[in-house]
Amino acid sequence: ILNFGLCYAPKGKDLLIKYLNEKNIPTNLMLKAGLVRHSAKTNNLYDYFQDRVLFPITDSKGRVIAFGGRIKTPVDNLPKYLNSPESLIFSKGKNLYGLAQARIKATETKQIIVTEGYMDCITLHQFGFNMSVASLGTALTEMQVELLWKFSASPILCFDSDEAGRNAGIRAALRVLPILKPGYSVRFCLLEGAKDPDEFLHIYGA
Repeated sequence: ILNFGLCYAPKGKDLLIKYLNEKNIPTNLMLKAGLVRHSAKTNNLYDYFQDRVLFPITDSKGRVIAFGGRIKTPVDNLPKYLNSPESLIFSKGKNLYGLAQARIKATETKQIIVTEGYMDCITLHQFGFNMSVASLGTALTEMQVELLWKFSASPILCFDSDEAGRNAGIRAALRVLPILKPGYSVRFCLLEGAKDPDEFLHIYGA
C-alpha cells in the first residue's frame, strides 16, 4: 500500500472538489486532469473517482500523472475500473504502471516483467519480482516496448492465461515484429493452472 500509494476515494461527498477549490485550482484544470466531471443530468460538477480504491499512476520518476480506480464491490451497471483520460501529462501508450517502483531492480538485473493489470504487478512485487510493471490496460504499444528496452534487451510479457490474455500476447508480438532490432526482442511467460500472475503466485508461490 505504501510503496504504490494505494488509497480510497470516498463516496458522494465531492471532497476533492472542495479541497481543490480551497487551493484555488481553476475548474477547467480539474476537468482537463480528469479529476471531476459534469453530471449529464444536472450539469453540476462531481468527483470522478468515488467509492473506489485508487491506484496512482506515476511517471518513471514517481510523479503522479493519472489514476486508476477499482470498484470495491461489483455492481452491474458500473465499470470495474475507471481510468483518468489522456491529458497533456498522461498517455496510456507512453507510460507503464509501476515503473518508478521497478526501475532500480530492473536496472540492476537487466530484466523486466510486464503484466496486464495493476494487481498482477503489485503481487509480483510482493513475491519478490520487484522488476515488474503493467501495461495500463491497453495493448502493448511500440513506445512502451522501446521504454522496456531501456531496462532489458528481452523483457518478459506475462499476460493472463485466458483467451483475452493470449490475444493480448499475439497483438503485442505483432506490434514488436516490425521494430525488432539486433540484440533486442521480447519473451513470453505462458501461465498454466491459474488465470493470471496474481492467482498463480498465490497458488504456487514464487
